[in-house]
Amino acid sequence: MSENTPVTKNTRSYQRLIHRSVAIFTVSGLLLLIVYLSLPYAASYGIKHWFQQQGIETAEIERVQLDIFKGQIQIRGLTTGAGSGLSIARMSLLTDWLPLLDNKVIFHDIDIQGANISVQKSDNGEIQIGPLWLKNLAKHNSSTQTSEALTVISDSLNITDSKVDFSQKKLKLAVSISNLTIGDFSNQQTEQSTPVRFTGTVNNAGISYSGAIKPLADIAQASGDIKLDKLALGDYMHLIDSMPYDVTTSLSGEFQFDASYDHKADAGKQLRQKIQGKLQLNKLVIVDNQNAIQLLSTDVLAIEGIHVEDASRFRANSVSADKLSLLHPVSNQKAATEQLYLTRTENVSLSDVAYVTDKALSIDSIVFKNTQSILHRHKNGKWELIDNYTRKAERKAESNTPPETPLAIKINDIRFIEETLISLDDESVSPALRSKLKLDTLSLSQFDTTSKDKPIKVVVAGKLDDYASINLQGNLLPFAEKTNADIKGSIKSLELTALSGYATEHLGYILQSGQLDTNINTLIKEDNIDGKIELSMNNLELKPGDKEKMKAMTEQISISLDTALSMLRDSNNNIKLNVPIKGNINDPAFDYSDAINQAIGKAVKKTAVSFVAYSLGPFGALIALGDLVAGASQSVNLKPVTFAPGESEFTAKDTEYLGYVGKFLNERPKIRINICGIAAPTDVIALTTPKVPSVTDDQLLDLARERANVIKGHLIEEYRIGADRLFVCSPSINKQADASPEVTLGF
Repeated sequence: MSENTPVTKNTRSYQRLIHRSVAIFTVSGLLLLIVYLSLPYAASYGIKHWFQQQGIETAEIERVQLDIFKGQIQIRGLTTGAGSGLSIARMSLLTDWLPLLDNKVIFHDIDIQGANISVQKSDNGEIQIGPLWLKNLAKHNSSTQTSEALTVISDSLNITDSKVDFSQKKLKLAVSISNLTIGDFSNQQTEQSTPVRFTGTVNNAGISYSGAIKPLADIAQASGDIKLDKLALGDYMHLIDSMPYDVTTSLSGEFQFDASYDHKADAGKQLRQKIQGKLQLNKLVIVDNQNAIQLLSTDVLAIEGIHVEDASRFRANSVSADKLSLLHPVSNQKAATEQLYLTRTENVSLSDVAYVTDKALSIDSIVFKNTQSILHRHKNGKWELIDNYTRKAERKAESNTPPETPLAIKINDIRFIEETLISLDDESVSPALRSKLKLDTLSLSQFDTTSKDKPIKVVVAGKLDDYASINLQGNLLPFAEKTNADIKGSIKSLELTALSGYATEHLGYILQSGQLDTNINTLIKEDNIDGKIELSMNNLELKPGDKEKMKAMTEQISISLDTALSMLRDSNNNIKLNVPIKGNINDPAFDYSDAINQAIGKAVKKTAVSFVAYSLGPFGALIALGDLVAGASQSVNLKPVTFAPGESEFTAKDTEYLGYVGKFLNERPKIRINICGIAAPTDVIALTTPKVPSVTDDQLLDLARERANVIKGHLIEEYRIGADRLFVCSPSINKQADASPEVTLGF
């Protein structure tokens, strides 16, 4: 068409259509562009408006990016105000628009970085997240919800470099999230497992978790692997009701667990779990502040091969504690108490441990390595660190509370290895006992509180104060209805001076020197004890201590203990005794110390008489046993030396008898005897003559004194007995008609 060609009507219409279309598309494009560019602002306004609806006027957003074609939303710098407890540095997600028409919200790749959130739970159970109260959210959602349930689906949620502070009345948690990843989740697919991975800290303790959860299932489930590093348990012990002790420690460990929670189940049966793994408690300290006692402390408590089922059954392959200390006083004066404790051990190891809550505990073996114990008794008789807890147990036993079923305990083997040292410091006696027992062997086997007929085997061997040896072994049935035991053993070369305080308390004498060897054979059958102790004392020397106790012992054995022991001494200054111990240990009148004390007294008396009788040969049977048995005399009297009336020389038969006496005195150089001359009515008859028509008492006393001196002189001259061992008594007159002139010999 040329320039001069006329424009037809149709051509003009077509051109107008073109112009209109271009204008419409241009305007529409501009409108779409305006809408597209304003969407981030609208989204920002919408978010702020939503916060305002929740009563938060200070919500701020640094930047919102929205890509409606990709369904991508990104928010930067969200904050609800300084100190409000809610801020997010960056959050982004992808979503699908079309499923919204079907009431479905599908999120992809939710990514949150740099969030700081505070969560508070009030006493009435309401929860506040930052400035938002969940009750307001629930009220707002209920007013806008549709009849059809909304489906929420997310295939990935990733939170990094964020913090959550949770607090309620008793619990405060500061959670630092290095990375939290939550996989496929749907609020409609309740039985679908959602994978979860977490690394971060809780109250500065490192925690990591990798596993899966079913939080919305009818029976909620969780499983996976957990690692803990230095979790401070002391921060959580106050959550345990009526916890009487303070516990401080840091917990590290690795666990595999499988747990479920059925909210419809009966109370106590809602939670079920299985846990396997290992844990380590560092610097564990348990303190009883009420009694100012540190009950337990250990540098490291390690538990390996843990198996837990339903919180009531616990098993572990091994339990080990390093530098374990039991019962240590809590004091500000550290220097004064740092050496005072009941027991310390370098290491204690337990193997194959099984525990059923409140029912049974079984352990295959317990091994203590390098153990020290201190037993300290004060002047008032109370044992340091021990009496508080024994009195507690007694008060509980005496209370009206129903008795608890005792825990059944089974331990196959208990052993102490390497060095085992027990220090005994008893200030309740004077002089105080300070002694150390070093054990080479200490073991118990087949310990079972449920068995009435299975004996516990005990073996003890070691040194007391470096030189005295101790060996004991036997079987015990302490858990039968009546006690049964069979104990045999020996103690060799025990320095008796260490026991002087006990000798003074029970016998009244101070032990100046001496060594003890003893053989012990004790049988307890159905609460009745039938034992025998063989004592051999070498170079025993006594001196007076408590006069009242000495008097009581003298009355018991009819002579002074020193004299009785002198009768028992041989030429080497050795004393041997067999001490029987009998009685019912449950008899309220039975006391071990009294039983042993009385048994020793009887043994001394019986053995002393036996030795003297044996030493005097055929004359031994003539010892004056009547006074000895009756206890009316304070001495043991030998056969008297008889004299012819009016004479001061003894007969030939008595010469033989005095020979036995002299030999006996030479064999027992510690014995001293009393020589007492006695005149009788027959002396009066013999001395009366025409020249001496009457005999005075003075003449009779002189005759009695002369007879005693004759006996003393004979023993000195013939047997070289020291004059300092022969004591002449004041002479006396026996005026009974049948009395004989004699000289009595007594100890």
